[in-house]
Amino acid sequence: MKKTALLSLLALLASFLLFPEMSGALEKNATILEAQTTLTKKGYDPGPSDGLWGGKTKRALQSFQKDKGLTVTGRLDRETRKRLDLTGASIELLFYYSPTCSHSGWQRPTIDAFEKKHPEITVTRRQTRKLKRGEKHLIEGTEGNPVMAFHEGNNVMRIVGTAMEEGLEMYLKEFKRGLVEARSTGAPLSSVRGNGITCDK
Repeated sequence: MKKTALLSLLALLASFLLFPEMSGALEKNATILEAQTTLTKKGYDPGPSDGLWGGKTKRALQSFQKDKGLTVTGRLDRETRKRLDLTGASIELLFYYSPTCSHSGWQRPTIDAFEKKHPEITVTRRQTRKLKRGEKHLIEGTEGNPVMAFHEGNNVMRIVGTAMEEGLEMYLKEFKRGLVEARSTGAPLSSVRGNGITCDK
């Protein structure tokens, strides 16, 4: 029995080494943990408060959204976060693209995968020339597309060009670290990253 358990543990460890994206999927998330704790206090059952997103957490959130008359997205969108009174940073991602740009087309599955993995981040997709007035500053100083922008309040990280899913995860972590520094210094975060490979507007 002990030998079988040891082999299972070794197989699990090997899977994390060979398939690191699996370990990323099991990362605890502070925002999700806060949402789970809050949902539990409000009488919903998101399962264990472990900071991991699962079907039970999603169903509990959908029940909360339905009961509060919110759009039932099953995601921690802006209005849902507000009604849950979550204290964590409300990070959003803007994906600015052209439907005729091949680089934008290649980027789209990555954005879809990122959105699925991060229910706590609101992802907005905007085609060229369809930016809303309040979104235009998010891509200031960039040319071409695709452009992605992590933003929270006045803090913006622009990613010019394309990025693999691991790259977006890296930029997200960097953006979160930048938010901590921005709060301590009082100076808004403003940075540009990416490989710069874009199509003309």
